[in-house]
Amino acid sequence: MYQKVKSFATVRGRVGWASDGWMAYVTAGGAWARVDETDTLTIAPPVATAAGSFTNTVSGAAYGAGIEVRLWAGWTGKVEYLHLDLSGTTNTFIVPAAIAGGAASPFTTATGRIRDDIFRVGVNYKFGFGGVMAAY
Repeated sequence: MYQKVKSFATVRGRVGWASDGWMAYVTAGGAWARVDETDTLTIAPPVATAAGSFTNTVSGAAYGAGIEVRLWAGWTGKVEYLHLDLSGTTNTFIVPAAIAGGAASPFTTATGRIRDDIFRVGVNYKFGFGGVMAAY
């Protein structure tokens, strides 16, 4: 089984502790991903192979932690760890007669689960809409 996360999205909240220009935080929420998968079944002897390719959209959870620091003006920099724990995939494909060998069903099923660990470094800009403004 070969799986590749083609794209993912998260909706998360952050809770943290801020002090003098930096904030340490934990984050958690929902995650969704588009996964391309190729499942292969090989039987020997004689060597015979059956394969199927699938695209699935899966959902699950995202959680992690990070630290964000003020750089200058409205700019901040962050380092973040994010863990994706997505639901599994189940795919069924036809097995050629040479492999099935008279089995009751010419189909096979492959099941997999997706977990991914991501380390990110980023730069953010905070626009000055609303909030506290200093009077000089």
